[in-house]
Amino acid sequence: MKLQHYYLFHRENLYKDDISSITLLGDLVCTPDYYREPHHHSADIEICLITAGKGSFIIEDTEYKVKQGDLFFAMPYQVHHSVADPHDPYRMYYLAFRLFDDPVYKKLYDEMSHVTQHVFTDQFNLPQYFSALIEEVLNNFTARNKAIESLFHSIVIFLHRNCLVDKAGIAREYSSKQLLIQKITTYIDSNIHQKFYLDDIANELGYSSYYISRVFKEQMDMPLSGYWNRAKILRARYLLKNNPDMTLLEASERVGIDDYHYFSRLYKQITGLSPTADRKIIQEI
Repeated sequence: MKLQHYYLFHRENLYKDDISSITLLGDLVCTPDYYREPHHHSADIEICLITAGKGSFIIEDTEYKVKQGDLFFAMPYQVHHSVADPHDPYRMYYLAFRLFDDPVYKKLYDEMSHVTQHVFTDQFNLPQYFSALIEEVLNNFTARNKAIESLFHSIVIFLHRNCLVDKAGIAREYSSKQLLIQKITTYIDSNIHQKFYLDDIANELGYSSYYISRVFKEQMDMPLSGYWNRAKILRARYLLKNNPDMTLLEASERVGIDDYHYFSRLYKQITGLSPTADRKIIQEI
């Protein structure tokens, strides 16, 4: 078996708070002969997000084909193995975590435990969340635990939204509210360079501002404006990491924030570091 790992962790309590812990996190680049023998992750839930190429995951005798944009999901103690396509081997982000018996996550865990489907299409642009989470954990700054918790919480919520199925294994139709959340997040990703105006989103999607605001807070456990701001900062971090010559002001303007002082304050509020300090770290990774 030949493989290349980026950010490979194999130790317990990579990150831990009162309601959850991350036990495995990484970015895996496979060679054409990659094969991962049957295994499970004890009490952990595992997510594998395919970011390029294709391959297969096997649970018992069922093979699940995956390609770029797919998300594979396995519950605790569920034995599975995987193989990369020899002509187009996959690359993936992977995350193993456990949820403690806390009311915050108990309902999500109980519902996900009935999942019998294991491959879903990413509808929420999860790669940016995975890459940001990896960087936060790598940096390992105590001051940034809030950012780690926020990113991890978003991934778990999105996983829950993506994988709800009934006990017979038939995909459950999204409720009207869940469909609305999908439309809102898609709109935000496509208009990240714009200023936040709730009325613009409402008019575009055909709902009242009050209804959109209420449903988003109810379903996502955060205000829409907060999600919008965090999405802007995540996009700015991505731009700064992948464009070494881009100035901080240019990154700010590219995500629709003309006031650099406000951008800097918001950046530190969300990530725990100033744009200047954070850039030095993310460009070294």
